[in-house]
Amino acid sequence: MKVMLVDDEPVMHLIMRKMLEKYDGLEVVGTFSDAPSATAFLKEREDVDLAFVDISMPGGSGLSFAAQMDRESGAPRIVFVTSHKDYAVDAFELSALDYLVKPVTQERLERTVHRALESRKALGPAKTADAPAEIRDRVTVSALGDFAVQSERGRVKWMSGKSAELFAYLLLSRGRESPATG
Repeated sequence: MKVMLVDDEPVMHLIMRKMLEKYDGLEVVGTFSDAPSATAFLKEREDVDLAFVDISMPGGSGLSFAAQMDRESGAPRIVFVTSHKDYAVDAFELSALDYLVKPVTQERLERTVHRALESRKALGPAKTADAPAEIRDRVTVSALGDFAVQSERGRVKWMSGKSAELFAYLLLSRGRESPATG
């Protein structure tokens, strides 16, 4: 899995790189100190699966970077790594995979990496063009960390958190009779 780091503190690049090197299958392909540089990099490369993003940075916040990524298909999943606890709700409204508060522990990072790998594994066969039609047309629903619906075409972009909640409720209630009203 290809990973990028977006943080204005160079020491965080070193810390996160060292922590991420402990996981087989993860490769840090870029480190950036501002959102515009990270955005330009992503226009050149479509193979980045995961971005660890700080919230407060010069040249644009991590939240606006994530909002831009949320609108684009094929964009990497976002994990916020920040010292600001206040923005967690905003982050999950943008379909963030996770929200880590600095200082990040190896144990907490491990849960995030596991979640990212599981999420990617669920989509793995669907991204293969040679896969049979029943696999290519598969829709994957995951509810660990955040609620996500995705297919080979990409991830469903919800208009609001409430619309995702309503879909989840309807999915779980599928096939059940509704109580009589009167």
